[in-house]
Amino acid sequence: MKKWSVKFGFLSTLMLSAFSAQAQSTGSGGSSLLVAFIAFLVFILLVVIVMVADRLMRVTAVQVGADQSGVNYSIFPQLSEIFSSKKKVVTDEPVIRLKQGYDIPLAGEAVAVVKENVAPVRFALKPTDFHGMSPIPKVTVDINANVKAGDPIFYDKTRPEVMYCSPVSGQFIELNRGPKRRIVELVFLADKEQSYRTYDLPNLSTISR
Repeated sequence: MKKWSVKFGFLSTLMLSAFSAQAQSTGSGGSSLLVAFIAFLVFILLVVIVMVADRLMRVTAVQVGADQSGVNYSIFPQLSEIFSSKKKVVTDEPVIRLKQGYDIPLAGEAVAVVKENVAPVRFALKPTDFHGMSPIPKVTVDINANVKAGDPIFYDKTRPEVMYCSPVSGQFIELNRGPKRRIVELVFLADKEQSYRTYDLPNLSTISR
């Protein structure tokens, strides 16, 4: 490619010199010829740039081993890509094309029973779910302590005025930690009958800003 580029540059310089001499001898007709020749050189230069880019893409695909996947890593499409009408199937297994759904023939049927009042027993409160939370917040309750829904459980040491509360009432049974002792989750065993912490709320019509 480099050798060919040197030959092209030498040939272009030689032709440009010849056309310049012709333009000086023929006047306005020669200037038009010179403009046409420059446009031709620009076109050839663009063709060379596209060919070099295409070559670099193919060389890079070979270096990383991507050429073995059957994908055309070239700027120019192959003839098979232009004239082929059907997509190739990777495997030889039969292909089922769905149009209006498909019933899978599974053994047995689902029982049409809806259970009500189904609630999980274990709940986890994860400090990582809160944006900006420090890796190790301050936990305010001890393991095996009984809490109510709404009881403060932990807070960020940089913002102690914001308290994060228990989602359920029950027993605080686990404090799971991750790398560098960061708190991953606080696990609660929920009561069957939920109890809630009550707070004295101000009157919105009389409270000041």
